[in-house]
Amino acid sequence: SLEYLTIQQAIDDLAYFAQTAKLPMPGGDNVKPNTTPWILIGGSYSGALTSWTMVNKPGIFYAGWASSGVVEAISDFYAYFTPVREYMPQNCSSDVQAVVAYLDQIYDEGNTTAQQILKEAFGLSGLSHMDDFAAALQNNLFDWQDLQPWSGPGAMFYKFCDALEVKDGVSAPATGWGLDHAIQAWGSFWKSTYYAHLCGDADAEYEP
Repeated sequence: SLEYLTIQQAIDDLAYFAQTAKLPMPGGDNVKPNTTPWILIGGSYSGALTSWTMVNKPGIFYAGWASSGVVEAISDFYAYFTPVREYMPQNCSSDVQAVVAYLDQIYDEGNTTAQQILKEAFGLSGLSHMDDFAAALQNNLFDWQDLQPWSGPGAMFYKFCDALEVKDGVSAPATGWGLDHAIQAWGSFWKSTYYAHLCGDADAEYEP
């Protein structure tokens, strides 16, 4: 079932679309690459795909614009989160690191009781696999990508950090409030706000 998910197939799809598209407008059946300049644009994976397509299918696209193309596969790319860890509010960073270190510890120890208690704190007790739980928590850090120069305190990432670090109107020091409070506060944020934001009314454990 994965035979049509190769990079070459994706490139071929782009070329086929440009060469056969009939757009719903006057003259829309005459917008082929030999009569109309097609521009291929992409960022991240699609940025790399743009570059590969320009090389693999020369002459079809008039120009290609690739941003942040991912051209090296790194299976354990922990450094992806390094800028987030370094530049997010330090009290929030400290407490997030404390929770992640604890999660790693109970996973390495095979402490299934502690794992289940931790999942329950986040309202994710239905997840069968601990790596799925760890992956779910990454979403709070992925929200860093949504920040813009004009992002204010209403941004989801800042709501997350405020939930962890503001206690009784007081902000935590740079070292954070510590592991116990971080688990309780992060878990409460997931149950009260973030689960619905991320998953709507879908079950955490999808079963087809």
